[in-house]
Formats: sequence, structure tokens, C-alpha cells
Amino acid sequence: MIEKGLNSSFVDTIYPYFSLKRRDDPIAVWNNDPVLDLCYNYDFGKYYEVFDFNISFPDFYEEENRKERDYYLFGSFDTDGVAIIRKTGQIVLLDHEDNYQTILAYCAENSSKFLDALFRVAQFQLEVIYDSTHTLIDDVSISSKILEECAILASSKRSFRKYLKFYMIWLHCF
Repeated sequence: MIEKGLNSSFVDTIYPYFSLKRRDDPIAVWNNDPVLDLCYNYDFGKYYEVFDFNISFPDFYEEENRKERDYYLFGSFDTDGVAIIRKTGQIVLLDHEDNYQTILAYCAENSSKFLDALFRVAQFQLEVIYDSTHTLIDDVSISSKILEECAILASSKRSFRKYLKFYMIWLHCF
């Protein structure tokens, strides 16, 4: 990052957000789910933040997840909850104002695809930071391309439209 021209103190500040260490006392993988594996087996303090999205250590949502619900909360976006629907494995954004009962947006078909899209959002945000000409942030065609890329990563070419809303909100493309 320093080679790209970023200030070294800035790099020191953001580097911890891009490096995770496996916990000394890992817990078994949960149903082969990569998001739950990440939450339970990697040490990232209380939460891990990627540009407005937080993945929280499971204890943070433990009380909520003990309830008989159709989903498993693992993170937040803004003030709303991000969860895995237990039956389908789909990732959704839930409204915190009605106690996580309403789906505000669909985030991904499954955890693996969600992590792929999460990585692409983080990559794009870093590209924006490196862009001294501000072309990336101002060019609507580039924003639209990235938005579509993220939605396709989160799903498939056939069903990506269902996921566009979440990435529009996340990437501030309205």
C-alpha cells in the first residue's frame, strides 16, 4: 500500500482490518459455513469492519441467536443486522427497528459468495482510496460495473438483480 503512495500511518491504521489470525482455541466448523467458520475460528477482536460492514464475534449476538429464529445473526451493516437464513444459507440484511423480522435486502446466495463479494467491495474501496484523480468515485459507468460485479459474485449471472439493492446501498450508488 505504501508503494501505491499511501501515507505509512494510514497504512498502519487500516492494515489490522485486512489481516486475521486463527484463534488459538478454534471451534469446529459450523456446517461447513465459511462465514460461521470465520466468526468462530479467527481472532479479530470484538468485530471486524470492512467499510461500514461489521462481522462480529459470536458472543456479540449470542443472546439473539439463542432465540428460536429462522436466521443466525453474525454482523451488522449500519444499524441493521446481517444474518444467515438457517434453512437456505442465504445472507440477508434485517431491519433492527422491528427486531430483525423484516428482510431489507438480499446480500448473497450463500456465505462463500458473500465473502467473495465482500472482498470485491473492499478491493474497490481501496482502489478509490488510491485513485488520486477521483475518476473511480465520479464515473457512474465504473460504479455501475462494480455494483453488477458484486451482485454477480454474490449470486449468479441469472439471479444477480435480486442482490443489487444491498450493493447499491453499500457502495452508495443511487
